[in-house]
Amino acid sequence: MLSGLTAFPLQSETSLLARLVDATGLDSAFPALDAWVHRVSEGVADGYGRHPFLAYGTDWLAFAPPGDRRRLPAAPCATRSATSG
Repeated sequence: MLSGLTAFPLQSETSLLARLVDATGLDSAFPALDAWVHRVSEGVADGYGRHPFLAYGTDWLAFAPPGDRRRLPAAPCATRSATSG
């Protein structure tokens, strides 16, 4: 029932992030961050334009059977901290 509600709208989010970086002056303060954000935004837009089916892969909850938490992705920071020390 929640399928679709958990999808990440990557194209609009990365486009918004690129505009925010430019509008806040972070682009001149952190040129490497600006270049990376714009590269990711352009890559997502290009990927969606050429291969629109990629948008369906961002709904992570759609792939987990109800009640099966073992298939949900673990948070990287939680995994790292549990194994690093």
